[in-house]
Amino acid sequence: GIVGKATRAEQDEDFVYNFLKALDATYPMYKDGTAVMDRWALEGAGTPPIDVPFHPGAIRYLEEKDVWTDEMQAWNEQRLARLKALQAAWKQANEKAAGKDDAAFEKIWQAERQQAIDTVSDDA
Repeated sequence: GIVGKATRAEQDEDFVYNFLKALDATYPMYKDGTAVMDRWALEGAGTPPIDVPFHPGAIRYLEEKDVWTDEMQAWNEQRLARLKALQAAWKQANEKAAGKDDAAFEKIWQAERQQAIDTVSDDA
């Protein structure tokens, strides 16, 4: 769906909301542009093929359009927990690998990453 478009987490919520609203409102104008444009239809939103959480502005618009569900919220909460765990693992890996070569960093990062992933339940 259109919410598969990526944005930075710090992007303004109103901007993301209005951007998705504009994409949705103008969808009939570009829906036949390529063979994959059907993926941009709002009806396909909330089933991302990616593993990143939704932006609050996107959630707000999807809620307004009655597309956002409890299942999507649970999925999103899992992704947020995973993201936070990986961010903490990245920081930890960088601290442990300070002054070490790239090969050592890679081993440290892979271990920290796996430990973080293992600690986050991923039922969604």
